[in-house]
Amino acid sequence: LISGSFVARVAGVFVGSIIIEQSDDGGATVIPLTDGQGGTKVFASPERIVVDEIADGGCSYRFRATGMTSGVALCRFEK
Repeated sequence: LISGSFVARVAGVFVGSIIIEQSDDGGATVIPLTDGQGGTKVFASPERIVVDEIADGGCSYRFRATGMTSGVALCRFEK
């Protein structure tokens, strides 16, 4: 579980997309993390973003890769 602000970092050289999914019920249901305009935040290249967690008690987060055809993506959360 994560609470408060944290960093989501994607590094490496890859072809594909990576999204962050959030769950507040232990992973039974997940929703994609959105960008500032309401769309799903998609990583298509190395990037670092700050996520502000506002849910009570923290949520669980995970990276999900889609359409990966080559390369390696290194994903991590940092407090």
